[in-house]
This record gives sequence, structure tokens and C-alpha cells, in this order.
Amino acid sequence: HPASGSRDSIEFNLQSHSFRAALRQLRALKDFVGIDWMQAMPVHELRKNGRSVWHQGFVLESKGLAHALLKALAALGVSVRVDSEVIQIQSDAGAGFSLAINGKSAIHVDELYLCNARAAHKLLPELGDLIDPIRGQLELLGRGAATLDFSYCGALNVLPGRHQLAIGNSFEPFKLGESPDEAVRTDLLSRAQTLLGTADLAQRHLSSWVGFRAQAVDRLPLVGRLQSGIGLSLAHGSKGFSSGFLAAEILVALHFGDTPVVPARVGLAMQPGRFKALDPDQLG
Repeated sequence: HPASGSRDSIEFNLQSHSFRAALRQLRALKDFVGIDWMQAMPVHELRKNGRSVWHQGFVLESKGLAHALLKALAALGVSVRVDSEVIQIQSDAGAGFSLAINGKSAIHVDELYLCNARAAHKLLPELGDLIDPIRGQLELLGRGAATLDFSYCGALNVLPGRHQLAIGNSFEPFKLGESPDEAVRTDLLSRAQTLLGTADLAQRHLSSWVGFRAQAVDRLPLVGRLQSGIGLSLAHGSKGFSSGFLAAEILVALHFGDTPVVPARVGLAMQPGRFKALDPDQLG
């Protein structure tokens, strides 16, 4: 999507470098796994072709990106653990970290990179007041006849499944708390009914879910290392599809001691310790 702000601003430069990183890695992923999963396509053709849409103009094959990533990881011999929530992180006296896994014994790791962790503000108290948790509420519905064939992301997020339909909003006020809010549910169902053209969504409601994701107080990503040595790629907000790729390149450069992939000014603006290192005027 178009970069915003003046050309000299941190925001403009961050978005520009993020977009370039996204294109580099998406092309590399396509070449590596042989899947052509991204193409330009007018939005009005989506229903006809049954594809997924990202609201800023990218069109994705349904589950294409996840399939491509899993295929690439398998080829590299990378083990992926699912349904393994980390509930506590402890330093092992400078020799790595112990991760307490929900329902399982702790595991030891030599290096740790925390990426898009929804509970980062609880796992890493050292982040202090840098994290401003953002609330999201999700409603799970039984799938009916009148539903979308593609996922929709905008003021309302809609994710269709084979037998169920998930609708939600990821920018609800934190003050609403950790329990589902009835007013939010009513608003989500109302907007979904307008989008889907059906009035039976309330009858198909199955359950509600509330979660939180990390956001920095200055709305810029947290990318780099903490003093403890933990690498971070957090707080990407609604621009994570591009800035997440750039963060990955930055962390790889840190790991191997390579030349940074972004100008020093942009890298410092994303550093977890930036509020001590930079004047606030340098972040705008």
C-alpha cells in the first residue's frame, strides 16, 4: 500500500523499506517452493474466482501463503510446534532461556526470538510501559448459505471456513476487558449482516473469543534485541504484512553479524530501547 507521511519521516521510510522487503521475500518464497500464490486481480472478480482478498490490494490464494511457508520450512528441516503456548520465559544464567509450555514441561533454547506474541506484555515485564495492548473480539458462527467465498479484512474481518464463519475486529478499546462484550458482538453481527446480505447471523452464533496483541506506545514496531538477548519482532499493527518481512531480515542480520538492511535512523526507530536512545521528535 502507499507509504504515508513526508519522504523524510520515519514512517515513510519504514513503510518503503518494508514494502521492498516483502517483495524480495515473496519472490524468493515463490522461487523456493514453486508456488505462484500472489497476483494482481480486480476486487470485483474475487467472488467469481473464489479467491481470498487482502484489503490493500494484494490477492492471495486461499491458504496459499501458509502452505508455501510450511513447505519451505519442511524442506529446510525446521520443526514446527503448534498448540504450544509459551506461558513463561526465564533466563538460564546467560546460557539461553527456559520456556514453560502450557500443559508440557519446560524446554531449553540457546537463542530466543519473540515474534508477534500476543501476550508479550505479560511474558516480558522488561518491556515495561512500551506495550499498549490492543483488544480484539472474535465471533464464531455456523456457516450458512449466504457467506463470502473469500476472506475480507477492513473495518470488519471475515474469515470463512468449511463449516464455520469467523467475524471480528482487532481494534477494540482495551478498557472493555478480557471478557466478550455484548455491544461489540451486536455491532459485529450488524456489520456482517450488511456485508453478507443475510439476516440470520444471530441465530448461527456459536461462541465469542477475546485476545490481545502488542502495540508500542508510539505505534512503531519493536524490532531488535533486548538487554537480555531476546530478539523481538512485535507491535506491527495493521502493517505487519509488510513490516514483518523487514523485521525478519533485520533479525537475520543481527544473528549473523551482517550489515543492517535499513539505514541507521530507521533501525534505531524500531529498537526496543529507542525511548532511551532517541528524542521523541526523531520518531515522527
